[in-house]
Amino acid sequence: MPPESRPYANLAWAYAAAGDSAEARALLSAFEAAFPLDLRHHTEHLAYRIARAELALSEGRAQDAVHEAQVLEQQPLCWYNLCDVNASLLKARAFDLAGSTDSALVYYERYLHAPGHIRVWPDSYWLGPIYERLAGLYAARGQPEDEARYLDLVIDLGKDGDAELQPRVDAARQRLGLIAASRG
Repeated sequence: MPPESRPYANLAWAYAAAGDSAEARALLSAFEAAFPLDLRHHTEHLAYRIARAELALSEGRAQDAVHEAQVLEQQPLCWYNLCDVNASLLKARAFDLAGSTDSALVYYERYLHAPGHIRVWPDSYWLGPIYERLAGLYAARGQPEDEARYLDLVIDLGKDGDAELQPRVDAARQRLGLIAASRG
């Protein structure tokens, strides 16, 4: 396969998400060599920026991930709001990593309230973990109503899921029961 046909950026994104920073870096270098900035199409650039942000997240570099997400937001050629959706999710995770709870909440909520049709793929992977994380962030802030709202969503999303998801659903039910009991 000729270099210009290889999915370097998508592979780098996957390796970074899996925690293999060295392989992700090598693939990003190969991408940069095969696709000079002036020759990239917007879809290649989108995957490249997401891969760079994902790599920064996997290496614990929250500020670098935020920077990549900001560059992604400024892309003029994204269809619908694809860049904004991806940037919101990346920023949420980066601010969460940095311990900036308020900013993490803003961007997780922004992601969840983006138009649904463009979120089909990221939702398939991120929706459950985002609900769980939001429940945890609201619990840490002492906001049981908001925590309960997201616990309900965890339960609804996972109630008919695979057996491996049921312990998470059960944990959400138990926590929801504790919230209800504390309200009297």
